[in-house]
Amino acid sequence: MTALIKNVQLEGKITNIYIEGNIIQEIGSSIEADYIIDGEGKVALPGFVNT
Repeated sequence: MTALIKNVQLEGKITNIYIEGNIIQEIGSSIEADYIIDGEGKVALPGFVNT
């Protein structure tokens, strides 16, 4: 499963986050994904968890 969070604020910039499985694969891309999540008006914060 792939997901794309579009137009989310990350580190002060509006960007896209591409996720494959449970792992962030790319930041800044606008590629095709199984699910598109509209992040407009939202802020992405790291989970601060290293597994």
